[in-house]
Amino acid sequence: MNQLSIFMIIIAGVIASLLVKKYEQSLGLLISVVAGVIIIAEGLKSFNDINVKLNSFTEYSEFFKIPLKALGITIISQICIALCDEAGDKLLSFTASFTSKLSVLIISLPLIEEILTILNTAI
Repeated sequence: MNQLSIFMIIIAGVIASLLVKKYEQSLGLLISVVAGVIIIAEGLKSFNDINVKLNSFTEYSEFFKIPLKALGITIISQICIALCDEAGDKLLSFTASFTSKLSVLIISLPLIEEILTILNTAI
């Protein structure tokens, strides 16, 4: 699909979700989720070249994988947070946000340790 088709899916999903949400909120949320999944699936198809390039970068350094993992956690958590907000569950949204930030911190600890080691040897 090209960008125009994806844009049309976004517009159709938003309009359908808004129209249906007036009468049935859970069905409106389901339409939003389905449109989002279609858009993400189509977007991931176009990232094959980027994936090949990223794989070549990770061969050089183990520490390059950490920011990529953090980016993946962030993207997935933002989708979850948006779904929770759309469903009206603020507590679950906060919990997803907090958990994702804690996960990024935990996986970043080896990188932070390596940076501190380099700084200590330089001083």
